[in-house]
Amino acid sequence: MKMKTQAAQNRVPVQPLGLFSLISGWHPKRPEKLVVQALSDRRPPLVRNARGRFTSNRNEVAAQIAADYASAGKRVIVFCNDTKACGSVADQINGLLARATIALDEAEEMRKAVLKDVGSSEATFDPTGCRAAVHHRDLLPLERRLTESVFRVRREIESDDLGLDVVAATSTIAQGLNLPCDVVILAGTDRSAVDDPSGNPRTDLRPHEILNALGRAGRAAYAATGLAIVIPAQPIGVERANLALPAEGILKTVFSGQDACEEIYDPIELLLDQIEVSADSDPKMQSMIRRLSAVTTAGESGFDDIVRRSLGYFRLKEADPRGADRWLQRCRTALKAAKEQLEDPPVLDWQREIAVRNGIPPRLIERLGEAIDQAPVDKTATEDGIRWLLDVVAEHPFGFDDFRQGGGPRVGLRPSLHKYDSAQSHSQADTGCAPDVGIDVVWRAHAC
Repeated sequence: MKMKTQAAQNRVPVQPLGLFSLISGWHPKRPEKLVVQALSDRRPPLVRNARGRFTSNRNEVAAQIAADYASAGKRVIVFCNDTKACGSVADQINGLLARATIALDEAEEMRKAVLKDVGSSEATFDPTGCRAAVHHRDLLPLERRLTESVFRVRREIESDDLGLDVVAATSTIAQGLNLPCDVVILAGTDRSAVDDPSGNPRTDLRPHEILNALGRAGRAAYAATGLAIVIPAQPIGVERANLALPAEGILKTVFSGQDACEEIYDPIELLLDQIEVSADSDPKMQSMIRRLSAVTTAGESGFDDIVRRSLGYFRLKEADPRGADRWLQRCRTALKAAKEQLEDPPVLDWQREIAVRNGIPPRLIERLGEAIDQAPVDKTATEDGIRWLLDVVAEHPFGFDDFRQGGGPRVGLRPSLHKYDSAQSHSQADTGCAPDVGIDVVWRAHAC
């Protein structure tokens, strides 16, 4: 009971207030141009941390505000820090609102496709009946598209049907996806700076990240205006009668009338520079070395196809055409040396193509091809396919580095593994050869 009382003492209910500016830009010295308005009649708690400081309790606050707008018929996107937070926000909203009742006939075929791909209804994320759903990178592409499809379902204004009104998402939606949305809520203005389960240390979101997320509110052909709500990482206390706000900090970033421009770096240019100066390469770089060194049956090289169309080469050529050509030649020389250091064994053309296309060492593809006869093609459980794969890797540990956390491509093996012949696979024109046995279907679909 004592612990329960202490926990309750660390939760202080407060009414969330919104700060609105009547003019463009951030003008803290002109309080007459600022308005403070209650965002909700609810009183979600701030939480005191181990240091005795109050945190914004961003996820619970965001969930309660989103539930209010959803109950008023608004569509809401809540941007969360990570996938765990997405689930927490969606669960809280679903607990606050009645279940969805609208029929989802148009999404039925997509639901069946998701179930077929995952293989188990228990492991499938299905937004049917939910008022809030999640959208993040841990979902399969089909699962994400299903959430998007259900969220887009139109409802008549006079209808009493309830549908999916809230999506709790990570940055997967912020990057260019166009969804109908009335309200955007950014749950926190910082994120974990490193891959740390405890979430520390943390770093502030950059201005363009914040503004890009807020720009999802009020989409073209859906709503001319939208509401963007930012829940700061640290709570900001205000006195309505005497507004005293900091001139710098997160408020300036949110209210700034200037564009949040970010310098663009060309990843291809950075990669080539790294190849040129470093003799060592990690699995990710090795996969790019193979990709750039590949030559198609038509005689086109990966280097020319990728590098000549890169932003880095374009900028160099605009500034100094001859210098750009010299840079290309240096890169070709460095790439050739790096390719020789890989010491890849000679393999069949189709094996090399699969390896290059999926970022996997050719010798591993060769081993898998040799072991394909022992593959559990008659079983449907993913576990059987993974066991077969690990047995192959265990016999030849050289390939294990490509499956370790943070090293090289991640491979998702599905129970669709099967042998195929040349008639079912690449044509002679595609690969320059007709393979006897291969595994291209599996690796192409599920290597990521």
